[in-house]
Parts: sequence; structure tokens; C-alpha cells
Amino acid sequence: MNEKEILQVENHLLQAIKEKNISILDQVIHDHMLFNGPFGNVLTKSMYIGNCIKKRNTNRPAGDQRP
Repeated sequence: MNEKEILQVENHLLQAIKEKNISILDQVIHDHMLFNGPFGNVLTKSMYIGNCIKKRNTNRPAGDQRP
């Protein structure tokens, strides 16, 4: 992978994080990835994606039934 391709994947990941796009996050995050939170907490991939789902669902207007 060259630098340009790495930057494209990085930008794709950042956009998915902003949009809480679960399908893209699941594709680009390695299954054994660990996330270190700002307060020292450690999250697995499934914990991180679970948090994204919760946050995405709490930021929707009432009645929005999207998955």
C-alpha cells in the first residue's frame, strides 16, 4: 500500500466515524483492534461499534426507524 492509498483509507475511516457508519467501520477496523479512550478506558472493536450504534440512535429524531 502506498502513501496515497493509506491516506484514502484513513479519510474513509474518519468519515465513517463522523457519520457513525457501522458497515464501513466494521470493514475498516481490524477485529483485534483496541481503542484507548481519553480517560484510560480500553474498548474492543465490538464495544466501540456498539457505542457508535447507541450514539447514532440517540441523535435521531423521534419516529426515525432506520437500522
